[in-house]
Amino acid sequence: MTNNSIKKEKIEDFLKFNNKKKKKNIKLADVIKDKVGDTMLEIIQNCSTFMMFYADVTLEKRKLMMANSCKNRFCPMCAYRKARKDGLKHMIMMKKLIADNQFGFLFLTLTAPSVSGEELENEIKDYVSSFKRFTNLKEFQKINLGYIRKLEITYNSEKNTYHPHYHLILCVNKNYFTSRDYIKQKKWLEMWKIAKRDMTITQVDVRKADKNSFLEIAKYAAKDSDYLQSQDVFNVFYDSLKGKQVITYNNIFKELAKQYDNGELDYLKDIDKTKYVYRVIYKWYQNHYE
Repeated sequence: MTNNSIKKEKIEDFLKFNNKKKKKNIKLADVIKDKVGDTMLEIIQNCSTFMMFYADVTLEKRKLMMANSCKNRFCPMCAYRKARKDGLKHMIMMKKLIADNQFGFLFLTLTAPSVSGEELENEIKDYVSSFKRFTNLKEFQKINLGYIRKLEITYNSEKNTYHPHYHLILCVNKNYFTSRDYIKQKKWLEMWKIAKRDMTITQVDVRKADKNSFLEIAKYAAKDSDYLQSQDVFNVFYDSLKGKQVITYNNIFKELAKQYDNGELDYLKDIDKTKYVYRVIYKWYQNHYE
């Protein structure tokens, strides 16, 4: 395969990826039209109709330089970019804490039985109060140095049920795993059942957090493949998540998040030594793209 053929293939893959996301954005505009004003709807419809990237000689590495973005949390284009940005933010915070050589990390998933669409908003509110009780437990307070908490909701189309749950990165002392304060999985489950006031809960997933855990917690609160299934499903997601805080930083992570946003942790970012030689421009039209 010639270099020109390889480059053409890379460009086609790039266009197909963005075209797929943009088509979902158009679907979003259709289901959200009764939820937002005309001005916001137009911004969503025009989201990412223009994007300019710099690319290296292989076209493998690309850097977004300019785009018209709506920044709506349900926009597939914007949600994808935000997840990547949050992923970088979390990786830099982890890098800073690892460099200090004083900390360890846990990855917890706190869950409960699924609920109907009518119950979802109240269930999300109950998660908030339950989590507050959970973090006030003496066992939790004894080990907690800070956490990142992310709300995620999945949809089961066969049962027509919604499953809210929390993903949690918890920072602990480095010696936690060999200390008398170590909490076994069975105890975590007991603590969450008490805090949630639901004895039917059967599991709490807890493990050592790694790089993938920090990336996992940066992902979408809801998958577009779930909430774009139908108008009714979208309405449930939109009404239940409207005004809700999806991601929360606590203690040491809250301070690091501020430092990151202020540029104080930029020195931990890898220096980009890529030589960008191409400018790739993506333009969207209703019936075709180039």
